[in-house]
Amino acid sequence: MTKVLLLIVVLIAGATAFALNVGGIKDQCRLQIWTWSHAREAAAARSNSTVLSHWDAWGFGADDNDSYLVSDPANVLSGALEPVRRPTLSDRQAQVAEAWRKSHKLNCEVVWVKRLRSGFYLIATYDCLLHILAPAQ
Repeated sequence: MTKVLLLIVVLIAGATAFALNVGGIKDQCRLQIWTWSHAREAAAARSNSTVLSHWDAWGFGADDNDSYLVSDPANVLSGALEPVRRPTLSDRQAQVAEAWRKSHKLNCEVVWVKRLRSGFYLIATYDCLLHILAPAQ
């Protein structure tokens, strides 16, 4: 009986953590599933810096945010990681994100960056969809 109760508590806690994305667990799980289901793209991403997939969208009305899974094998985007307790990127972080965006000829400003694992990042745009999902030239 104790083991069953413990299992139920663990399942409820895990489901809650996943639903609330505590510690980015949802994105980490999604990345693992994505790499398994897109093995060829994941392998190519280890040597090519590119936008891989539209990841998520949120917002209300016309004010929408979109996030994208990107590969950055050189980890250039590590210089623009999401700010801690700040609503926007600092000037230095914004410069790094802007340089990366321009090098990939993307039409939207990058407003937020999150590292999932070495070489894989989420970038977010505000009220602007990326139309270029191709490797940088």
